[in-house]
Amino acid sequence: MELDELRDIWNETAQKHSERYWINASVVKGMIEQRSHTTVANIKRTLLFKIRMAGFTGLVSLVMAGFHLFNPLQTPLFLEQMLTLNEAGIINLVLGALLIGIAYSNYQNYLRIVRFDKSAEPLQLTLVAIREIIQRIMKLVIYSDLIFSPLIVGFISYLSLFQRDGFLLDHRIAYLLLAVTVTGILSYVINRWFLKRKFSRDLNRINECLNELDTLDQETI
Repeated sequence: MELDELRDIWNETAQKHSERYWINASVVKGMIEQRSHTTVANIKRTLLFKIRMAGFTGLVSLVMAGFHLFNPLQTPLFLEQMLTLNEAGIINLVLGALLIGIAYSNYQNYLRIVRFDKSAEPLQLTLVAIREIIQRIMKLVIYSDLIFSPLIVGFISYLSLFQRDGFLLDHRIAYLLLAVTVTGILSYVINRWFLKRKFSRDLNRINECLNELDTLDQETI
C-alpha cells in the first residue's frame, strides 16, 4: 500500500473520531448548561422569597413605628415595662428601615442575576458573576445583622440595667458589654450557619459546573 493511501486512511479515521468527540463534548456542555440553569432558577426563587419576607416584615415594622410615634397609644405594643412609646417607635423604625434596605439591595442583586442569566455571555462568566452576587448577599445579611442585633440588645439591656438608677460606672457595665458581645457572636455564627445551609448546595453546584466546564475546555484544546 502506498504511503499516500495510508495517510488518507489515517486522516479519515482521525476526522471521524474527532467529529464523534466534538459531538459528545457538545452534548456534555449542554447537560452542564441545563444543570446550571436549574441551579440559577432555584437561587432566584430563594431570593424572591427572602425579598418578599424582608419587605413585608419591614413594612409591618414601619407601620408599628408610626403607631408608636404618631398614634396616641397608652403603652408600647411590646416591652411596655421598659420602653416608652418613642423608644419602641424608634426601634421599629430602625428595624423597618434595615429590612427595607436589605430587601431593596437583594432585589437589585436579583435583577443582576436575571440579566446575567439572560445575557449572551459565556456560561463560565455568567456562573462566576452569579456566584459573586450570592456571596455578596450572604455578607450583607451577616454584617448588617451583626451591627443591628447588638445595638438593639445593648439598648434594651441598658434600659433594663440603668433605667431606675441612671448610668453609673459599676458592675452593670460588664453585664451590658457581655450582652452586646454575646449577641454579636451569636448573630454572626447563626447567620453564617443558616446562609451556608441555605446557599451551600447551589454554590457547590455552580462550582461543580465551573470545574466541569474548565475540564471540558482543557480536553478540547
